Amino acid sequence: MRLLPTDVAADIVIRIRPEAYHAPFSALSADIDRVLAQVLAWQATNPSRPTSPGTPADSGSSDS
Repeated sequence: MRLLPTDVAADIVIRIRPEAYHAPFSALSADIDRVLAQVLAWQATNPSRPTSPGTPADSGSSDS
């Protein structure tokens, strides 16, 4: 089992694709580490985003 950090200000969805069933755990773990590093880097370059879990995102989102 593996726990993800709780200080990531993002929802992370892990979708299991059929090819993942045959992948070694080390490869899956490396993929998760890579994604977490990208999310944390993004979070560090976007200081206006919330930094703690449960904090609402800004309402001025351009994702409309």
